[in-house]
Amino acid sequence: MDVPEFASTLSLYTAVHEVIHADDHTGGEKLFQATREHILRAHQDKLRKAFEIIRRQGGCDSIRNYEDLAELWAMQYVDMVTHYRAFVVLRYGQLPRLEDIWSRLSDDFFSPCILTCIESQKGAEYVFGLFTEHMGEYCLIDALAEYEEIGEKRACCYTV
Repeated sequence: MDVPEFASTLSLYTAVHEVIHADDHTGGEKLFQATREHILRAHQDKLRKAFEIIRRQGGCDSIRNYEDLAELWAMQYVDMVTHYRAFVVLRYGQLPRLEDIWSRLSDDFFSPCILTCIESQKGAEYVFGLFTEHMGEYCLIDALAEYEEIGEKRACCYTV
């Protein structure tokens, strides 16, 4: 926090992030609802596997069924998208130390940096299209698969 301009950029980043969350919430949580339905419809196999792991490890009071797990995954995706949207807004404004903040988020298990990796390969319009035109057709699972595919393609480029 002693780094010049870091605290002010972090404060603004946090404010923008929360404003986007509030806007989504008051707008009916469309991305969350559509993502949850997509997960329940398209990823039953992954829900089944994850739920079995949870059960084998003793269960969890807050995850009682597939719907609870789909809600958790959908919320994680929405938060990842919200981080990305806040980053893009502030990147456009060329805020100082923003890259430092963004790189610290890469330590998260479902890092929003996944979306900037996808953006570097396919463009910002493509990424924004995932949660606008293709709302309800994409989720955290799809983002992780796409990210992994990009990593494999990059690795193939360097293989001799």
